[in-house]
Amino acid sequence: MDRLIAMDLDNTLLTSAKTISPASLEALQMLKADGVIIGLVSGRSMWSLQQDISRWQVEPLVDFLLGSNGGVFCDLKTGEEINRYRLESNKAKAVLDFYQNVDWVARCIVDGATRYTEHLDEAMRKDSEIYHELPEETDLYAYLRKHDTVDKILLMFDAARLTEMERSAKQIPVEGISSYSSAANLYEFSHKLRNKGTGLQYAAEHFHVPMENVWAFGDATNDLAMIEAAGHGICMANGYETVKQKADDVTRYTNDEDGLARYVQAHMLEAGA
Repeated sequence: MDRLIAMDLDNTLLTSAKTISPASLEALQMLKADGVIIGLVSGRSMWSLQQDISRWQVEPLVDFLLGSNGGVFCDLKTGEEINRYRLESNKAKAVLDFYQNVDWVARCIVDGATRYTEHLDEAMRKDSEIYHELPEETDLYAYLRKHDTVDKILLMFDAARLTEMERSAKQIPVEGISSYSSAANLYEFSHKLRNKGTGLQYAAEHFHVPMENVWAFGDATNDLAMIEAAGHGICMANGYETVKQKADDVTRYTNDEDGLARYVQAHMLEAGA
């Protein structure tokens, strides 16, 4: 029976140096040989993901991509691509308004492969480069007036204030949005149905794989929806405690110790069964 695996990138499949280790590459090759449908899932834009898999030279091994936290699906074999559940501009504006006078937050709009920001400093350039986004300084409110929807609102801040950000995000008086931390210094706001869980369900339906045969690996709160949706939701040993508590299992090793590759070998591959 067909099986499907969906893997988050940062701090899950990738090492802290943003590379795919030899052991992880071998695990992907063995999964492919075993007939498992392979997908990579990320908050990155689809354009960024496509650049990444080309740079890592794993294109022949990957069947699908889920970008923008599950909002954009691409079947790499057929080229089919769909962008689902974009955030209405009036709700995006409400989020920007809420943080307008918060001096420790840098507000951004991410749309496609571009990160629009009010102040393009060196820190913003470097962070955009990490996620292969094209930074552009612009008037965010003017941008929203010209567009009915956007992919998401992104807030950047000092990682030491993550708990403070989590508390403040719960106070935004806007219905129909979801918010989550995608990195220690990043918080995202999107359409309530634009998440890795709904994206994973779409991918499973596309490939005709029942959810009980789906494996999902992640580490952060933006991975929680797909970990809960999958028949086998696995959190990394280096993952957030809140995610570990809701996962079906936790890897024994971290992303820098080939935790995903070791788990796949022990629990998914026929040779490791």
